Amino acid sequence: MHKKLLDQFLKIVLTAGITLFCCSSVAAAEEAEGLPPAVNVELTTEKPVSDAAAGEIEILPPTEGWPLPFPVVYEEAPKPPNALMLPDSPSYVPALPGLVSGAVMVSDYGKKVPKFDGIIVKGSKKIKGRVVIPPGGLMYLDDTWRGLLPMLGETLSYLGREYYFLDFVQTIRVKKDVELPIGEKIAVGDHFFLYNSAPAHQVPFRNVTVMSGTFHGVDWAWAGLAPAFLHIGEDLWFSNRFNLAYNQGEAVEVTPQKIRFRFLSGTHYDSVLVGGNRVFKDYAAEGKTIPAGAMTVKVKEINAEEGSATIAFLQEGNEVHTQKLGPVISYERLTEDSEARKNLITTKDGVSVNLIPWPEVVKDGAVQIAVYTDVMNLESGQDWPDDADFAFYPMACPIGHYFGAAIVNKKAIILSEENNIASGPGGYFQVVIDEWKDGMASAFHVADAQGNKSVVFHNPEAENIDLLVGKGRAVTGLINYVGRETLSTMYEYLQQQNN
Repeated sequence: MHKKLLDQFLKIVLTAGITLFCCSSVAAAEEAEGLPPAVNVELTTEKPVSDAAAGEIEILPPTEGWPLPFPVVYEEAPKPPNALMLPDSPSYVPALPGLVSGAVMVSDYGKKVPKFDGIIVKGSKKIKGRVVIPPGGLMYLDDTWRGLLPMLGETLSYLGREYYFLDFVQTIRVKKDVELPIGEKIAVGDHFFLYNSAPAHQVPFRNVTVMSGTFHGVDWAWAGLAPAFLHIGEDLWFSNRFNLAYNQGEAVEVTPQKIRFRFLSGTHYDSVLVGGNRVFKDYAAEGKTIPAGAMTVKVKEINAEEGSATIAFLQEGNEVHTQKLGPVISYERLTEDSEARKNLITTKDGVSVNLIPWPEVVKDGAVQIAVYTDVMNLESGQDWPDDADFAFYPMACPIGHYFGAAIVNKKAIILSEENNIASGPGGYFQVVIDEWKDGMASAFHVADAQGNKSVVFHNPEAENIDLLVGKGRAVTGLINYVGRETLSTMYEYLQQQNN
């Protein structure tokens, strides 16, 4: 019935690294002469803006003529403490046996996604008799290699446990009248923007670049969603506006020292809905009942012509929740589009039912549904359910896919000779100070919950114990920023230990 649409859908999800709504990268520009430091050239726009915050902000959908899939919000989004801080000369551990490293998640439609755990220590500081890790400085990452979407049987990995990805709430966050000095970052949604122009004779090129990535480390250059290019006084080069999916911006002034934006936008995951177990996925006839924990799910009515079904939740024989699911509003806009997706799912007291559109909603009089139990709605910035010392932050890619999450410490962690272990959420990993010399921490290692240990990093001269663990997109993205030294240091310690 919908075979053509299904074939198109499967072709996309099986082959694209970033699926649906994908944007192409901008070709790199030729190098132009740098402006003298004393010259500030104000960019001229076709529509002069007297006030950078004036007028309506128009966020453009990557597919012309489509509605925006998420609402536009002008409020600051929740973000981890010290979100823009980078690790400083961190030690590096590629993997530990007790951490997820390269395990392949296969969706219901055959999409394969390698999954990784990640660990970050950043902003740590050695002082006499102490090591201090600031709020947000001890991070666990669900560090996926590709973007994930609900309704497809895809799973998210948190602290070694898999959860089905059922639904999400996402917004496009907008900041107006933004000034971005060269070399500095600003946070918008789940992303940072960095004015990172290349220098020529100690001044920037005319064609400046704005890098972007997530707070937990993903660099969007790999997906063609960064950098953004702007120009200084050259009408034949790049525009004053960039549209990298929903990460967009419009500059009203570009100089070698700063960029002033009329607005910047970035996607933000407000929450994710996940299910611990899937107890049913099949076609169900009218009247069928499905046990779902303390609930019973019943297919109350099917409208085959419309492609919809009324689902009832029963508790001790009493109907406690009823909702019609379907019809499908738009096959093309699934699954990112909030309006199209919300019409196909219902949740009550830890149980969710999802109407499945592919390949057919109704076949031979039965409706295709999936039923999930142990369902949790996890909001950005909330306490992690199993460890209130940590907070949860899901991360959005510029297109709207889920691209991992960070679970971070809410308060500073202070280590000493008596208290030498910093435990991750739920004790999933530990950072351990092994030695103290003249009152200063001189060696440390990281271990997983099974007791597997990394090499011991003997670094008495170092001012911190900053650390990267893993091989996912976020950790490798951070390595791009902190440089080759991180890898070289790891090889040196391994050689020392082998000797």
